[in-house]
Amino acid sequence: MFLMPTSVMGLKCNNHMQGKKKWKHWMRGCMAITAMLAIMPMAMEVQAQHTAKPNIVIIYVDDLGYGDLGCYGGDIPTPNIDRIAKQGIRFTDFYVSAPACTPSRYSMLTGRYPQRSMHGLTRALMPVDTQYLDTAEKTLAYYLQAQGYHTALFGKWHLGVNDSTQTLKAHGFEEFVGFLGGCVDYFTHGYGPMGHDWSVNGEQRREEGYATDLITDYAVRFIANRGRGESQPFMALLAYNAPHYGKTDPSHIVPHTIALSHGKYQGYNVINSLQAPQSYVQKAAAIEDPYRRAYAAMVMNLDDNIGRVLEGLEKQGVLQNTMVWFISDNGGYSESFFGHADNGGLRGEKGTIWEGGIRVPAMVMWNDGISGDKVVDVPVCNIDLLPTLANLTGFQEHIEFNRIDGIAISDVLFGSLEMPERPLYWRYRKQTALRQGDWKLVNGKELYNLRSDRAEASDLATVYPEKVSELRARFKQIEGRFTQGSTECDRRSAEDYEVVAGDAAWCWFSDPRAIYHKGSREQIFYGYVNSKGDVVIGARDLSTKTVETFVLHERLQVDDHNVPAILALSDGHLLAFYTEHNGRFFMRKSKRPGDISAWHEERVIPFGGSRITYAHPVMLSGEGNRIYVFWRGSDWQQTFAFSDDDGDTWSRPQVLLASEGTRNRPYLKVSSDGHNRIDFIFTDGHPGVEPTNSVYHMYYEQGAFYQTDGSRISDVAQLPLSRKAIGKVYDGRASGVRSWIADVALNSQGNPVVCYMRYPKDTDHRYHYAWWDGKQWVDEEICRAGGWMPRVAPNERVKEPHYSGGIVLDHSDANHVYLSREVGGCFEIAHYTRQDTEWHSCLLTEGSLTDSVRPYAVKMPTGQPPVVLWMTGHYSHYTEFDTELRINAVKVNKKREQE
Repeated sequence: MFLMPTSVMGLKCNNHMQGKKKWKHWMRGCMAITAMLAIMPMAMEVQAQHTAKPNIVIIYVDDLGYGDLGCYGGDIPTPNIDRIAKQGIRFTDFYVSAPACTPSRYSMLTGRYPQRSMHGLTRALMPVDTQYLDTAEKTLAYYLQAQGYHTALFGKWHLGVNDSTQTLKAHGFEEFVGFLGGCVDYFTHGYGPMGHDWSVNGEQRREEGYATDLITDYAVRFIANRGRGESQPFMALLAYNAPHYGKTDPSHIVPHTIALSHGKYQGYNVINSLQAPQSYVQKAAAIEDPYRRAYAAMVMNLDDNIGRVLEGLEKQGVLQNTMVWFISDNGGYSESFFGHADNGGLRGEKGTIWEGGIRVPAMVMWNDGISGDKVVDVPVCNIDLLPTLANLTGFQEHIEFNRIDGIAISDVLFGSLEMPERPLYWRYRKQTALRQGDWKLVNGKELYNLRSDRAEASDLATVYPEKVSELRARFKQIEGRFTQGSTECDRRSAEDYEVVAGDAAWCWFSDPRAIYHKGSREQIFYGYVNSKGDVVIGARDLSTKTVETFVLHERLQVDDHNVPAILALSDGHLLAFYTEHNGRFFMRKSKRPGDISAWHEERVIPFGGSRITYAHPVMLSGEGNRIYVFWRGSDWQQTFAFSDDDGDTWSRPQVLLASEGTRNRPYLKVSSDGHNRIDFIFTDGHPGVEPTNSVYHMYYEQGAFYQTDGSRISDVAQLPLSRKAIGKVYDGRASGVRSWIADVALNSQGNPVVCYMRYPKDTDHRYHYAWWDGKQWVDEEICRAGGWMPRVAPNERVKEPHYSGGIVLDHSDANHVYLSREVGGCFEIAHYTRQDTEWHSCLLTEGSLTDSVRPYAVKMPTGQPPVVLWMTGHYSHYTEFDTELRINAVKVNKKREQE
């Protein structure tokens, strides 16, 4: 297991014994700590004669290099930061959970690896991204506030933007002054696409001043208000943007600011710039390199501001009983961008899982609690901050520790030479690493001994192959906690997955678009429309991975509404149902079971009327294998017919749902248990027409229709139904926010589950998941989808602004959903799992070149791995697309990356 370092240097315990006496009475209540925290005996003895809890100040700086500070041997004078190290503990082996802003901040606040985040906070968020920190994921501020702490955040958030982030109160911060994005112009406080990004408790405010100075101004004022005479303790997170570069509009560059772009940003309306006050640039004049000089000036200004914070604590008489943490969120840029940071000889930089990206300068001082001038070389991580403070302030009993990855390092703070055995884990984009004791495994194949080779210069994998195997196995064991053993969460670009149709599109209102079938072969059958207007059915053999296709109808229409829905008969023959958008209804039957190579002649089913669109076939074994097929018919009315002879003859069409207006057209989704029940969800109409579009649910069973709660609506003879008689899953009229439907299925309890979209704005799509708990609908937002999915040229009108990337339930297990959301400016496919009231997510695609949209999860037999198909490419409109279908199987001709 975890191999402990041989020494913890410079530990002196004289002051420690005095600190323990002060905490005697208060810490008695902290003895019931769980085994997962592995709290050591010395920490349990930290006691006090007074009952005051410590104040907490966390200084979380941005992109600071490991070797930049004076106390780490750097060339930049930083006397105030060095003071924290001198009066406290300096860590030599302090790590962050990821080499980038967003995931690092997530872990610091939650004590969890970013792979646990509900909305995929595994990489630095861009302004176009839709992920955010969910309020269900409790933060350090939340727990401390519940313990009676005043809480505030000054500076950078960078954990996503949604309704809960305007003031951050939902995340436990009583006060928030700063910016929501990843960085700002230090002088104008703007950030490109986000515009002006500086607010005070939710109110946008334009203030003059250098950002680092302003953050300190508010922090010092907060300390003064919560200092002397205030019995209630406080926690302040000072998330400085410095020394991260600023985002600068070239037309507003302050003359004395050095704009550094190396020519990369010609034509850009926002450029990266190291922005330092001119007075500090002059102080750093001895540094010849202009980039390093500007960077050093920013660090010197930061140091002076930290001095102001320490002075403010002293002035209020609270410094003695204040824990002051100083941590960088990740390593500095030393090789790319401007090459301005000094990572102290460590390999790599921000964005890499080498030591230069994840090992950071960190220190803590607490005069009342720990002795000073100590250096600790035990490997610790920012995920340890929350459980450590839980131990020291008494909120450990409120945490669900099975969801916390960090451990309390209280004993290390108080002089222990021991630490619980544990490895440290990293996955960032396609990079992986694991540190266990002195050993570090990189990308599953390179091995380094960090005790003798912290520069990671000598790969020892061939010398110690057994150690490589051991660490690989440990890595997979840890990762299994985040993905529940799922093998599809490989975080590959869409282009790495197998193409099953090179020219293909489908809509989401004709299902099932794809089915599993086992006859003489195990196959996935799927339907699509190509850019010539052909209606096509494909088959992929799960064993041989071969693909074959058959054109059901040549050049019907270039329109993805015409995608065929597929049904397998009890004898294995296939039926394909498809429509001509606002036209005819077609059906074809395969000549042989489980074989798409030959079909009987196409039939036009004389259902009559016009505007026939979408086909939804189901078969009920409890009704003698009766086939029902549903479609949108004349005057937009949802209509159906049935067949008792495998589709040879059909009943007279009946209107299921009457349209109640000339432009009103209810949209319908159907699913069945295959035995005797059919579930329906539908809307008032199209969200473009219905500004308060609601979602309704009912089901059919044994000749009658029922509300969700089982109360009878009517039998088949009393059709059509009015939507006014049907219960709502979501009431758009009450909320004033329009919606559209995506999918419906039954969960393991036999209760319905619904996925749908809400649109607070056309540019803000939200995915929702609702389930019937036996008494009522429980509804929760899964995540933000981004804006509309169709890509159009600048200034071109978007014809379908309510087309989201798409979301679908796994009908094999409705706790799983697959969806498409914007990540880094591109729509990617994500897998979300609901487990014990929390959502867990992982990306199937990441870093793709084009959009991945409209996923469809095939209903698979129990025990079979999931099969998901989706569209990849450029989609503008249902009659204009350049897309293909891919499946969650890695291309056989691509070398699989080592985990």
